Amino acid sequence: MRLATLLLPAVLAAACSGTATGTRTAAPSTVTPSNLLRANLGFQGAILSDDMEMGAITSSTPTPEAAVEFLIAGGDMVMVAHHLPVADATFDAITSAVVSGRLPRARIDDAVARLQALRPTA
Repeated sequence: MRLATLLLPAVLAAACSGTATGTRTAAPSTVTPSNLLRANLGFQGAILSDDMEMGAITSSTPTPEAAVEFLIAGGDMVMVAHHLPVADATFDAITSAVVSGRLPRARIDDAVARLQALRPTA
């Protein structure tokens, strides 16, 4: 059964160390959000990150960079749950990536549309 047929509104991309995806971690991996969930499984809902301050991520990539990589890879919402200065730095990194063109504005627009679809309609 394809994931698309389950009509899930969102999934959480866990931050896992390992080599299953051939990348540093699961959450910022291009393999996970874009290729695996969307292309291979047909998932059309929102993809949320696990906390980007978790050790599986920060052991190889600073939180702000991991967040940018996650969004570029097709993730829709980044969570930074422990330290406000890290959240601020992450916001700045995402903003810089959009301004520089590294993170296309169209990618952000797609993410916003998926997140808005989670809102109740009544």
